[in-house]
Amino acid sequence: MLRVNRILLLGATALALLGVCAGFTVAAGSGDPKRDALRRQSAAVLRLAKLGLPIYCGGGKGNYVAFTFDDGPGPYTQQLLQVLARHRARATFFLIGQNVIKRPQLAKLELRYGAVGQHSWSHPVLKGLPPELLDYQLRKPQDTMRRVLGRRVRLFRPPFGARDAAVDAKAKELGLLQVLSSVDSGDASEPSTPSAEKIAQNLSDRVKPGAIVLLHENITGTPSIRGLDMFLPMLKSRGLVAASVPELLALDPPTVSDVRKGPANC
Repeated sequence: MLRVNRILLLGATALALLGVCAGFTVAAGSGDPKRDALRRQSAAVLRLAKLGLPIYCGGGKGNYVAFTFDDGPGPYTQQLLQVLARHRARATFFLIGQNVIKRPQLAKLELRYGAVGQHSWSHPVLKGLPPELLDYQLRKPQDTMRRVLGRRVRLFRPPFGARDAAVDAKAKELGLLQVLSSVDSGDASEPSTPSAEKIAQNLSDRVKPGAIVLLHENITGTPSIRGLDMFLPMLKSRGLVAASVPELLALDPPTVSDVRKGPANC
């Protein structure tokens, strides 16, 4: 376990260096490119969070794609991070609060591979919850992840994508940007998990510039990760770069008009 963690940490360092080459920086002449890039990403997230509306995709004018993974951290997390390291890809992980408590070191490790958001405390359907329960489901993981990760989480994805006006309002109140998706990999949409080959084909057919892609790192396990492993070389051959959601929003942001159009804009 220690050896695997060491390998993953080395991979994370390589990915951080790759970020400079992949365009995750600001214009030349800035004092600290990495810090400036993080400022731009934070500003992009905060600007959109203030709208109180979910986002489904980036602007679609660049060459960036955001892969997102729900339901972790879990037993397949290290396998997923090894795939990302091998392909020098970055991603965003929407973590369940209870899982973060069980596997805090994996949550910290995922942060090195892109960005981390919250996926509620225990993964219920949030739509229609009484106000006090809705507050608990969003506020408790905020507090927990800030303690574990040492920073405030700004991204949020509702379980099952189920939202209503109350969910939107609570996310806005907590300063969270609600992130949905424009591409479903299909890895958790069938009675039984599809094969890795089918998941890779879905990605090949559906992914385009600006996409935010829905995948899972826990409930579907190996087929999802193998499907991603098969697809990432295809992504590169198309001239596309796997970025985190904040990187996508800083480098290829949707306009306010785009966000108001919802999924129809993607």
